[in-house]
Amino acid sequence: MLKHAASKLAVASVLALSLCACGNQTVAFPTVTNSYVFVTTIAIPNVPASGWSEAYSSVDAANGYYLLSDRTNAAVDVVDMASMTFLRFAGQGSFVGNRTSPKSAAGPNDVVPIGGGNAAASDGNSNVVFVNLNTGATLGNVTVPGTGKTNRVDLIGFDADDNILMGANDAAQPWPVVSFISTVPPYSVLGTVQLTGAGGAEKPTYDPIQKKFLVGVPSTPANPGGEIDVFDPKTRALVKVYPTTNNCGPAGTTMGPNEQLAVSCANLPAASQILDATNGALLGSVGVAAGCDQVWYNPGDNRYSFACSHTTPPNVTVVDASTLTAITTITTVSSANGVSVNPANNRIYIPERSGKTGIGLDVFAYL
Repeated sequence: MLKHAASKLAVASVLALSLCACGNQTVAFPTVTNSYVFVTTIAIPNVPASGWSEAYSSVDAANGYYLLSDRTNAAVDVVDMASMTFLRFAGQGSFVGNRTSPKSAAGPNDVVPIGGGNAAASDGNSNVVFVNLNTGATLGNVTVPGTGKTNRVDLIGFDADDNILMGANDAAQPWPVVSFISTVPPYSVLGTVQLTGAGGAEKPTYDPIQKKFLVGVPSTPANPGGEIDVFDPKTRALVKVYPTTNNCGPAGTTMGPNEQLAVSCANLPAASQILDATNGALLGSVGVAAGCDQVWYNPGDNRYSFACSHTTPPNVTVVDASTLTAITTITTVSSANGVSVNPANNRIYIPERSGKTGIGLDVFAYL
């Protein structure tokens, strides 16, 4: 995953932008009635005004928690989405934190709920750390072998059918490594696969219909513009490869409705893509969603949110999953590469939005 330092505030949006009379920022196409309004900034403890190092986020819908990989605090941030308040740090002291050397070494970097009030988070030193979200306790950790240890497990995905976590070490030496980890204590590595010749390994997403993991690979000798690798979590075998188009450089992935796979394209100016998860066919492209990292699907309103932190200006692009067209953008900053949405009320959570004072976790809602 690409890394970026915090930038100065962006002042323009690639789509129509207006300010309501109350001073809250809203963004919408003129022809669309569903626009968004800034609700609040949730303060996170110990975040300096000089900048905040955070990465991918997630939602534990069963417990009403928003989860954020917070490298500044070397912890998983747990936020109550009903009251929109910070609850606690989980696993603090068990992560390497905002380590800048070697490259791809800081953590936590990604977090996913795994049931029972627990979560897994990727970390430096090729570790995955398991935490309890209700108490903040660290439950254990596991180290992925054969990766050059100082590099992190970058991004992770969870197979709830088999209690298997898939991790991607994008900067492992000599080549990226994907791993399969049991989420049942005592947490063991079930197997690893080296992606020989690949230029990285990004977000694994589990497809519960096919019962397969789909992983974005930014480049390979066969597909220089990137591909989606499909793995069987039980056999750890690579079973399909879907080339992406237009020099995508796939980063984030997420499952949508009807076997849609949303793929965020990190390379500029490549448009992010919606693929058929069963065969890799291109269903649609979203031109405004370029230079993106995490992508989130919200079943509450059938929309994708693409965190496009590498474009100018950085933004979150909201896309209708029925029409595969952009609805709006919300301007952010270049370090805001994570986005998640509360399915209970469709509120969007974005770390470090631009156009406001103070760094924190920003919440947007429909008008």
